[in-house]
Amino acid sequence: MLKDIVVQHSTLSTSTDSDKIGAISGWLIEGAGANNIKVNDVHITVKNSDFNYVGGVFGNVVETPLSLLEITDSSVKRNNLGKSGKNGLLVGQLDKSTINNGSVVNFVHNLVLGKYNGIAAGVILQSEGDEIVLDSISHNDIDSTLQWHYVNPRKTYRTNNLYLDLSNESTLPPPVCRF
Repeated sequence: MLKDIVVQHSTLSTSTDSDKIGAISGWLIEGAGANNIKVNDVHITVKNSDFNYVGGVFGNVVETPLSLLEITDSSVKRNNLGKSGKNGLLVGQLDKSTINNGSVVNFVHNLVLGKYNGIAAGVILQSEGDEIVLDSISHNDIDSTLQWHYVNPRKTYRTNNLYLDLSNESTLPPPVCRF
């Protein structure tokens, strides 16, 4: 389990055949889990034209629950939007995984509305069922050109409490003091 990680003041620029790209990790797989992850002032630039999984926090997440993800004052820029892959402000691709409590504040991107781009996740691959995939996630961009996730017209995903919050502050619950 990745827990209580903070990444600050970092720049990541890729120009090779990088496949999975994120401020914390490009790939998180099979039940690893992540909790209380904070990314602040991280700028990701993808300079190649390959098909990538790019997320502000994680590139590709497979069969893993995520909770308390926060990204602030950061950016993702791609130089070739024609072959742009799967891009999300939090996670590029969410494969049989969930996000519970997330916050996106003051995020700059050049991603366009359309295929495979989203605020919480670029793409969701989910098995059928009643599980809530995206729960309690906020962002503060009133002019956002993105939806919460790419909407596949042949699939249905359960989401809960996805909202716009213009306070310019994280909406994550405060830390709990434990003895």
